[in-house]
Amino acid sequence: WSFTAYSAAVKRGAISIQANFMGRLIVFLSNFLLILARINCIVVYMYYFGPGQFYQGVLSIVCHAFLVGLVHLCLSNSKTSIENQTKTKVTCYLYIVYSFLLNALANIFNHNYVKISGLEEKSKGATFLRQAVFDLIFLVENIIMCIIGCLLPVPLSSKVHNSIIIIIRS
Repeated sequence: WSFTAYSAAVKRGAISIQANFMGRLIVFLSNFLLILARINCIVVYMYYFGPGQFYQGVLSIVCHAFLVGLVHLCLSNSKTSIENQTKTKVTCYLYIVYSFLLNALANIFNHNYVKISGLEEKSKGATFLRQAVFDLIFLVENIIMCIIGCLLPVPLSSKVHNSIIIIIRS
């Protein structure tokens, strides 16, 4: 619910509870289902490596965070805004790294655009392209994780294997 409240604040009240309760509820359910699907894909993917072997999955999540951090810097106005509002090069680079890390970690389960407080960012225009690129990244990653998870070389109990297949097919 907190991310939905943040989305409402970013949209300047367009999906506030008083103005548009159904819109707010739809955004909440959408985010909830996207996060649930992503978590299921990650779990299925992690089963591929076997019990206790989570290093490959953590490395995959770090690679994802790095990729979406780079995409954030390319598609946002953060870098230009930071360069225009900071006095020294060191401060500028620290803000850029902070923005990169903050948005990279915020985009592990679904698309977020976290703006740094204290810095004014002028809108670069419509965010449709940004949303479409991030949704495409999540879709491709989820499909790849499910395909790899279906390979399952590790012998699992039939109950676990059947539940994984049900999750993938739904």
